[in-house]
Amino acid sequence: MNIIEELIKHETEVKEWLIKNYSQEKIDNEIYDDTGYPHWNEVESTFEKAFNEIEFEKLTENELKSVAYLLDLFNREYQLFNVN
Repeated sequence: MNIIEELIKHETEVKEWLIKNYSQEKIDNEIYDDTGYPHWNEVESTFEKAFNEIEFEKLTENELKSVAYLLDLFNREYQLFNVN
């Protein structure tokens, strides 16, 4: 599995986890604690590899959407833990 496939797999797994743990209304309104996702370390590790290996300008629109989705979750997590 290449790095992009890993990122897409992570996106799918995060979405499945959200569906199992939150109502669709909470997901739609982004009222959930994604920091509870049990595999964040794996996602972070994959991103670290991705930023070292991927030429982002060569990604397809769907691949970029997967990356953007996960980055948005990272941003939410960062904001939760770095509130002033």
